[in-house]
Amino acid sequence: MIKPKLYFKDAKEANELLEEWKERLFLRDWHINLYFADELENNYAGQNESDFLNITSIITMLTGRALKIKLDGAVQKQPQEQILIHELLHSKIMSYEQDHPTIEGVLHDTIQHQTIEQLAKALYMAKYNLSYDWFNIKNYKEEK
Repeated sequence: MIKPKLYFKDAKEANELLEEWKERLFLRDWHINLYFADELENNYAGQNESDFLNITSIITMLTGRALKIKLDGAVQKQPQEQILIHELLHSKIMSYEQDHPTIEGVLHDTIQHQTIEQLAKALYMAKYNLSYDWFNIKNYKEEK
């Protein structure tokens, strides 16, 4: 059985997992590019800019090094693969964006993001046969 890990080994592994999850999520007809950055706006771990009309997407994620810094002192682990799944789900679930946010819009966005995060974790857990407790940072032991 394949063991889960927190960080991609390299860009090749990341792109192989992108193709795997595109297939699993019925996104094989989408053109998706994956990039890495040391910093993202709003302190995000990943972001997805989807064009639903042209079925294209640009996903940008924190590098493993930047993610380690961001998660220092965190309560839950956030594997890069699970972040990738989360961002891919944004290509399945259209966000409601508006120029002038309302309380209703903010609430909708929060609930939608919570749902996407739970779905991403559930899919990751299913792939690696994990319990939800695996995400608890107290249970993490870095493999040598």
